[in-house]
Amino acid sequence: SDRAVEVLSAADKKNLQRAVQKAEKRISELENELGKYEQKMADPEFYNKPDSNEAIKKYNNLKIELATVYNEWETAVEKLA
Repeated sequence: SDRAVEVLSAADKKNLQRAVQKAEKRISELENELGKYEQKMADPEFYNKPDSNEAIKKYNNLKIELATVYNEWETAVEKLA
């Protein structure tokens, strides 16, 4: 891109590094949560359970949040590069 290179102040860098760390922590939490759901969903009986639709909804919401947080992480990492 022909965008002018932004010069980051020390404070900006610190904020971005904090954003990266926060995002990494959240990504790790979300991946753990998703893993738990995936284990439950691997059980053929899962879909016969009355709360399966609710669980699928939560799972999909977690996936959406993961994508959002991952994008925030990527943006912060690129700005620090």
